[in-house]
Amino acid sequence: EMNDKLSQGCTKHLGQPIQEYCDDCKQLLCLQCLATTNHYEHQLSKYSDYLGKCTIEAKDCLRRVRNLAQRTQEARRTLMNYKKKYEECYRQSLVVLESFTIVSNGMKEWKEKTIDNLENRKELQWRQLEERILVLKKIREEGHPLQQKMVGRPIELMLPEVLFFKQEIENLHKTIQELSPSYISR
Repeated sequence: EMNDKLSQGCTKHLGQPIQEYCDDCKQLLCLQCLATTNHYEHQLSKYSDYLGKCTIEAKDCLRRVRNLAQRTQEARRTLMNYKKKYEECYRQSLVVLESFTIVSNGMKEWKEKTIDNLENRKELQWRQLEERILVLKKIREEGHPLQQKMVGRPIELMLPEVLFFKQEIENLHKTIQELSPSYISR
């Protein structure tokens, strides 16, 4: 395209070859343009120097565009690597979440079974204690062959193991809540 313009010459004076370039007006000038227009106080360059300067600028611009394209490709590759790493981390977090959910559900079941077991033990021990109290009342009321041996001696009752049941349940709740406060409801 540039060669076509060169072969055409001046656009104002047909057939006249371009000789100078006016840096102030940014115009290509033939000898006739120089003679008929007021460019004598302007900064002029030889046309060949102007073409050389344009060629250098074009090559520099092309180099910058290629550099930018290369950096864009590198950035795209880096972004794709980050995306792959993010997707892998996300998949792993889903596995961890699923595992934690299984553990959390297991802990809830364990908690419920433990509370049921403690409740059952408490009931059993209260029944045993009530039975012992009834036996002692019966001995006191009806008499027992061993009553003479027991007179004057304090009767020791074995206290059930679950008399501290309420405190144990509270401690159990606290322990479970401390293990995973965000997944186990209070």
